[in-house]
Amino acid sequence: MQGRFWEMHDTLFATQQIWSSLADPESQLDAYALELNLDLDKLHEDMERDEVIAKLRSDQRGGSAAGVRGTPALFINGRQLARPSRQRIVEVVEEEYADLSGD
Repeated sequence: MQGRFWEMHDTLFATQQIWSSLADPESQLDAYALELNLDLDKLHEDMERDEVIAKLRSDQRGGSAAGVRGTPALFINGRQLARPSRQRIVEVVEEEYADLSGD
């Protein structure tokens, strides 16, 4: 809601091993938001907005229906690669390309 979605997204994924193991990660997440110059009061208000909560629930339902059990999750032509390495992504893309091009 403050125009910094992707920056926060990237920060959260880059630091997931740190905050995901905390019993209460809220203060750590707030610290990341402050590093991005976000307004914390507005952030907390926005997180409680009905439309934000509805969007999150909808995304969770969609992910669950698609078989996502964790993040990040990656799909290539409908094929899920859970926690893929760079090498595995390249392999699957090359396999899919070969299948499509008939090689």
